[in-house]
Amino acid sequence: AQRLGLIWRSLWRLALIEERVGVLQPTLRARDWLRLSDGQRQRSLFKAWRDDPQWDELRLIPTLRCEETGWQNKPIEARLAVLGALRELPVDAWLEIESLLASLKRSWPDFMRPDGDFDSWYIRDAQTGEYLRGFGSWDLVEGALVRHMLTTTLRWLGMVELGWERDAPVPVAFKLA
Repeated sequence: AQRLGLIWRSLWRLALIEERVGVLQPTLRARDWLRLSDGQRQRSLFKAWRDDPQWDELRLIPTLRCEETGWQNKPIEARLAVLGALRELPVDAWLEIESLLASLKRSWPDFMRPDGDFDSWYIRDAQTGEYLRGFGSWDLVEGALVRHMLTTTLRWLGMVELGWERDAPVPVAFKLA
C-alpha cells in the first residue's frame, strides 16, 4: 500500500496525471516523460520524493504512532540529512544497516530534530502504547526512520539494494545502487 501511495504521489507531483470530469488521465507531459531515458525518469522520481513536504516516512513506520499535538516533523530536512550521510558512503560496497545507524547516532543524533529536543514529540510505540521520549528512544524513532527509508522508499526508487542473512526476516545490509 505504501509503495502504491508513493507511485500515486509521484504521478501527481510530476504532473503526469490529472483529473478530467472525474476521471484520471495522463497529461501531455506524461508522453514526454515516458520518452526520457530510464536514468532521467529515475532521477525525476527521486527528486519528486526528495522534495515532497507531504510524504512523511515517520508517519508511515508501522511500529510508531505519531500523535497530532502540534509538534512538527520536517520530512524534507530529515530526508536530506539521511541522503547526505549516504552520499559519504562508498558505492557498490555492502554495508551493515546497524553500522550506519550506529554511526548516525554517534555523529549526528539530532539529524531529524535540529533543536536536539528528544522530548516534545508525541510518538508512541504502536505495540505497547508507550511514549518514545528522550535520547534513549533514538533507535526506535530516528533509527526506525533511517531503516524504513532504506528498506522501502530508497529501495523502491532503485537507489539501494538490500541484503539478508540466511533465514533473517529483515535485511541486514545495503549497498548504494
